[in-house]
Amino acid sequence: MKIPNIQIAKNIVADYYQATVSDITRFSTGLCHFVYDVKLETGENIVVRLAGENSLNLLKGGVYWSHKMKSKQIPVPEIIHFDFDCEFPFVIMEKIAGKDLHFVYDELTGNQKKKLAKEIINIQKTVSDLPEAKGFGYAASYEDKILTENKSWKDVIRNSLQRSRKRIRQIGVCSIKPVELLITGMERFNEYFSRIEPVPFLDDITTKNVIIQNGNLNGIVDVDELCFGDKLFHLGLTKMALLSQKSDTDYIDFISDEYELSKLELRVLDYYTAVCCVDFMGEIGLKFNSEQAPEIEKNRISYLEKIFYDLQPAENVLKTDLMRYGESCEDFFNEKIITELIRVVKKGKEAVVVCCKAHP
Repeated sequence: MKIPNIQIAKNIVADYYQATVSDITRFSTGLCHFVYDVKLETGENIVVRLAGENSLNLLKGGVYWSHKMKSKQIPVPEIIHFDFDCEFPFVIMEKIAGKDLHFVYDELTGNQKKKLAKEIINIQKTVSDLPEAKGFGYAASYEDKILTENKSWKDVIRNSLQRSRKRIRQIGVCSIKPVELLITGMERFNEYFSRIEPVPFLDDITTKNVIIQNGNLNGIVDVDELCFGDKLFHLGLTKMALLSQKSDTDYIDFISDEYELSKLELRVLDYYTAVCCVDFMGEIGLKFNSEQAPEIEKNRISYLEKIFYDLQPAENVLKTDLMRYGESCEDFFNEKIITELIRVVKKGKEAVVVCCKAHP
């Protein structure tokens, strides 16, 4: 498949509108489509999305789910025109005024974050009223074959971790141990996962795709897929995105309070956030739809590792840190030296200090 470019996008818009394009720029966000902000000489401002390699199904999904969102009065852009059969499949849509949440989050007041939290919860509640699917996971339509492949929500989480492990091994700059820890730790949530039904939710309205204007929600974009499963996974991804950009997580607290999460659900939320953390690690160094692979930022790797270990229970952190040094903490328990790992006090390059409860 040929790779789209700015001139192709310009020609598509000019041909459809029979008008001159006065300005066109590519959006910096997005990992699969080629998306352009276009202004016409008439003053009209629209967005054109072109499919990247292997992303045509997602482009179709955006139109499919947009129609369903519109029918539920969810504020998504109007679809103006699309063509999936041409050389460069595309969608032309309305441009929603404003900026992605991550650009303005730190400027929002506590009350604005709380208001936004309630609005996003209401949107997710509306989406959850759509029919359940026959399976679990991310789907571009109710007919998406992935829904027949994932028989449980646990399958979706396992697949995410396996993808992260594959990517991390491919690039070779991050440790694989955090992924292995999460795969092992998955078992402690078996009962919780078994209760999850394939209920739809918007998984990617996080710190991106949530458009803010003058401190208020003005719309959501990029609804290429719906996820069927646990809505808390969306919250985990949003929390990870905020931690990644070194912002506060008050917004997450507001949503958690509205959901009235139990202690178990809060532990699951931290687990999901850690799953998303290793997904972020797996994206480091990958080219996606850019012209070249990004430079490896060692500071970012260290920061993501810190986030990961801060999310883990003390026992898991100790076990993983000791694994780094080729040791095991099981002897401490077997020899009845300690009975409980309480918290990590300090970690360095050569040692980890943990507060423990001594055996009587």
